[in-house]
Order: sequence, then C-alpha cells, then structure tokens
Amino acid sequence: MSLVARHAALTDIGRQRQTNEDSLLAAPPLFAVADGMGGARAGEVASRLAIEALDELVRTEAPDAEDAAASLAEAAAEANRRIYAAAGSERALRGMGTTLTALLLRDDRGHLAHVGDSRAYLLREGALTQLTDDHSLVAEMVREGKLTADAAASHPMRSILSRALGTEPDTEVDLLETHLRAGDVLLLCSDGLSGPVPEEKLRKALAGGDPQRAVRRLIDEALRLGGPDNITAVVVRLEAGEGPADASNGKTQVADEPAVTQDPPDSDAAPAEAPGAVAEDDLAAPQADQAGADGSGARRRWWRWAVSRGSAESPA
Repeated sequence: MSLVARHAALTDIGRQRQTNEDSLLAAPPLFAVADGMGGARAGEVASRLAIEALDELVRTEAPDAEDAAASLAEAAAEANRRIYAAAGSERALRGMGTTLTALLLRDDRGHLAHVGDSRAYLLREGALTQLTDDHSLVAEMVREGKLTADAAASHPMRSILSRALGTEPDTEVDLLETHLRAGDVLLLCSDGLSGPVPEEKLRKALAGGDPQRAVRRLIDEALRLGGPDNITAVVVRLEAGEGPADASNGKTQVADEPAVTQDPPDSDAAPAEAPGAVAEDDLAAPQADQAGADGSGARRRWWRWAVSRGSAESPA
C-alpha cells in the first residue's frame, strides 16, 4: 500500500518575545524546525542559516532512501560550519547557535537529524512517543538519574543546551530512522510548544486527524498557557494511498496542502488571539519586530555540559 503525506506548518512569535528566532521548512518530502539563540537578532540568523543549508543540500539534491541519513548528516555539518563562521566574522553574531530537528520521508521510512531541544513526536494508534532526546543540561541530569522529569519541567536552567549547531567548530548530530505506516502523525516543534504544553494536550491536538487544524490548535494552546517563547509546529499525517502499492513504487507521496487553515481550533478552551502567527508561505520575507505582552522571557543560552564532572562550563 502506498502512503500519502499531508502536512501543515505554523510559527508564532509568542507573547513574551520581540522577535521570532524560530525558522521552519515544509518542503515535501523534507520538513524541519530550527530554534535560534543569541543576542539581538543573532538567533534568527542562526536558525535561517540552518534551514537554508538543509534546503540546499537535501531538498534540491533529493537523495534516495540509501543516502537519506548521510545527506541529512552532511547538511547538518554544513549548517554548523556556516553558523560558526558567521558568528566569528561579525561581532553582533558571536555566540549564536540553533537547534535543528529535520525529517526526510523516503519510501516507508522517516529519517531524522536532531540536535538541541526542539523535538520530533510520533502519534500512532492514539499513543504519543517522543522520538528525539533533548540535548540540554536538565535532560542530561534526568538521564543520569540526578533529576526527576517533573523537576526538570520547572528547573531554572531548563533552557540551557548541551549541544547545538554553530557554537563549536564541530558538533554531534543524532541520526534516527523510524518505520512509518498509514495513520501515523509526526510533529516537529520548538520548545516554545513542547515546554508549556503537556504531552496529553499535544496528543489530543494531533489525534484530530487534520494537520491544518492541529497546528492551529497547538499554537493556540501554547499561547493560552502564556506563550513564553517563540512557537513553531510542523505536522505530517500519513494516509493510505488510493492506488495499489506498486502505483508509487512503495514510496510516500506528499499531497499538495495549503500551509494552515484559518478555521477556529477544535478546543475546549477559548481560542487565543495569535497576532504574531506566520504561515509557512510567509517565512521567505523578513518578519517585522513585534512586542510581546511585556517584552520579558528568559533568553536562550548554550552551555557546554561536562557530564563527567557534573558541572556546567560556559563557552568562551
């Protein structure tokens, strides 16, 4: 049986930030979320450079299934080089970096490249699974048994990353592969969504079936919970194709879908206003600065987490 992938994507500045440092890519069969960090507009530059490298080296070259993982790894390495070089060439960009969570659909497989604390989730038969591991100080502490998951959710250092693109000359990127089937729903998101919104809320939004309504509901839920950070969501739903399996040579076909619906979200709560929402088609043009509710919100930082010593070391 062939598969059809339907998708939608949306990003929002949130309620407490003056700029949107998230970038996304929804160019089937390639999808990605990047969450930038750095002073002034540096985070915005870092996330854009990561998405551009991915778009140039993966989407335009269209690697086959055998080369998918290598292509993603090469693009992530190139993104790291570009960001690191840009940060070293301009004072205003020093210290910038970005997360990257990318998905490439090939045949009945989803290939993932991941670094940082943006996330990829899979909803299958009503159960939500986090596919990626966060590269953050508190996540390392949870994995070592030094901190509980509940304590990590409200830890004051939860935004400190242990790994990111562009902060060092080289970085390690997780490469994952998952088998996909009809009915699966994939979510790529920045921590502006996964941070404030509980997994049960994520699961309910994705279970609705329509990617367009799902992204709108997810963004609205994050805004309703305060919108402390930029919010980005990319939702991909796999459905059975109409023809026999050999009609597409077993490959996943991607339906041509609009970026996001404007229908009100299917939610028990009153929909939150989203003046900063930007559909994927609007991301090519620079976004104007927009003030949040109070202009507050802790800035993202990157620290090198020395696991063996049990301490954090700030980058030079």
